[in-house]
Amino acid sequence: MKIALVGPGGVGKDTLAEYAVQKYGLVHVSSSDLIRQHILEHNLGGTDRVNCRHVGNQIRAEKGAGYLVRKAIEMRKDNIVVSGLRAVAEATTFKELGGTIIAITAPLELRYEWAKQRADIDNAMTFEQFRGRDEAESVNPDPNAQNINAVVALADYTLTNNADRETLYFYFKKTIEAIYLQ
Repeated sequence: MKIALVGPGGVGKDTLAEYAVQKYGLVHVSSSDLIRQHILEHNLGGTDRVNCRHVGNQIRAEKGAGYLVRKAIEMRKDNIVVSGLRAVAEATTFKELGGTIIAITAPLELRYEWAKQRADIDNAMTFEQFRGRDEAESVNPDPNAQNINAVVALADYTLTNNADRETLYFYFKKTIEAIYLQ
């Protein structure tokens, strides 16, 4: 099994990745973790979201837009779930390497509330600021930059996360069965 979970921030990618680890024995590799590791190893500043976006775009520009995907696959060739592909070339590279992409969507208002509950964002961040951050990551003509809307459009399957975790897990399980038990 080689699955990538894509979607905007706060949608549940890591939650589903953790479920895939427990349910299917997959290894989870987060592209965000790879970027944070690169920042720390090269002393490139903080690991806040803005710097991670900047450094991630810089890595893609310098090493190729599919670099982070290739690095993840080098860590584990199969039985892997990769979360957080953000550039179109990352998605196409993942597919070329035999992976299946599952997009997760959820209303912006729900994602904002979930992010506050998990302390992924500062409680002082307003909904409008959250929307602005989301928009900055959603569309970008630079092939090395984040373009989450285009990555979601390349997904093989799409799940809507607008209920509880058990419902999300149920539909994820059905999707995995459709992919691998055909």
